[in-house]
Amino acid sequence: MNKVTYLSILVIALIALNAVALVFIWRRPLLKPMITTNHEQRPGDILAQSLGFSRQQQERFDELRNQHRSMMIAYSDSIGMLREKLHSLLVNDDSTAAWGVITMIGNVHQYIEQATYEHFAKVRLLCTPKQRQQYDRMVHRAITEGYSPSRGRRNYDDQAAPSGREAENGVHTRPPRGP
Repeated sequence: MNKVTYLSILVIALIALNAVALVFIWRRPLLKPMITTNHEQRPGDILAQSLGFSRQQQERFDELRNQHRSMMIAYSDSIGMLREKLHSLLVNDDSTAAWGVITMIGNVHQYIEQATYEHFAKVRLLCTPKQRQQYDRMVHRAITEGYSPSRGRRNYDDQAAPSGREAENGVHTRPPRGP
């Protein structure tokens, strides 16, 4: 096969590939509309709607949510940088420095939990007494039912059972056993 024939086949194949790509791009809106339905709303929107926030409450809630989101992005960036630093220490085999970085990552996770708690407390203060009752139920449900294995709950069947203080608190702080 000569070079011209090979290039001609390649050009025809690329044109066909582009045509297929355009068909998928044009059909996508028909297959999955971009209109948000209730089950695709952000949790904060569902919360505000379910509680029946007034316009003033909604504005303050949006401010709190934006502040919280900004903090979480900053914390996430910090964790990313610390993880990069941690993995760069693998080359040096410096376990003392690695433990220091691991501790810093843990501290950032602590800040995340504290900021999240404070955010929920501030949102709760926005609520009327009647809304607070519903808010408390919704938060409790989100915490108990929304905590899935993919988001953090561990299966302890193959690990040592928690003991002492861990068992009392229902928290398992020890790392899992190796294989």
